[in-house]
Amino acid sequence: GLEVKRNLLARIAPHIRPDALLTTNTSGLPVAAIAEGLPQGLRRRWCGTHFFNPPRYMQLVEIIATPETDPAAVAAITRFANVHLGKSVVPANDRPNFIANRIGAFSLLNTIRVMQQQGLTIEEVDALTGKPLGWPKTGTFRLADMVGLDVLGSVVRNFAANTKDERSDLQLPGFLETMLEKKWLGDKTGQGFYKKELGAK
Repeated sequence: GLEVKRNLLARIAPHIRPDALLTTNTSGLPVAAIAEGLPQGLRRRWCGTHFFNPPRYMQLVEIIATPETDPAAVAAITRFANVHLGKSVVPANDRPNFIANRIGAFSLLNTIRVMQQQGLTIEEVDALTGKPLGWPKTGTFRLADMVGLDVLGSVVRNFAANTKDERSDLQLPGFLETMLEKKWLGDKTGQGFYKKELGAK
């Protein structure tokens, strides 16, 4: 998390050229807090990026400036993401989970709540929440498996831990906590909401 990123930055900071731009991909860690301890000149060339999962298919990227970030650095990274990576850029404030994960975490947890109320299956929810809504064809739970249930857990916990000034009743349902304890993290472990079986048709 936060300390891992800070430690890595401390190790590479002495080797960064004075004109280099520096960014970190994060799903919601505070971008300014990650850069604490970096030299001021480097903090002026620092911002966050949030590529949506899976990045090779998803069009959007959030770019998160801090109060210290030079607007010219943000413009350069925005131009690079748009022109060279073919991404649609959305500027986001340095708030817990930025824009997309604030909406996404609520949406997923609300979908689970409605699913349980309506007695729907995971497959039924994915059929309803994919292409019919204009969302990725994976639907809610297949996408969660691709992203990783550990990432989802981190996003929800990050929001709860960093929104003391906001009303937040987001919390993981008990069955999802159990899945995390059992390391059913989705595609990366071969089992999440769906289970991959060799030779299955």
